[in-house]
Amino acid sequence: MRYVLPVMLLTLLASPVSAQRRRPTVRISLNVSADGSINSTITSYLGREFRKLDDVIITDDKPLYRISCTAMRNRNQGGYFTGYTL
Repeated sequence: MRYVLPVMLLTLLASPVSAQRRRPTVRISLNVSADGSINSTITSYLGREFRKLDDVIITDDKPLYRISCTAMRNRNQGGYFTGYTL
């Protein structure tokens, strides 16, 4: 009987800690298709932005989502560079 009160107190104190659930991690695979130097730049930028998100892991091993991106440089009729398309 004398152990009932300490056990109940420990149960009450430990229950909020055990009630917190861990959020699942999301595994993604990132695939960028682009020409030349913009491929590495876009891959680096997208990877950095996805790593800023909590619980997101970039991997090619059993991904839950596969994110693909195609990029190209735009030029006008005169051949001048005008921007990028993703």
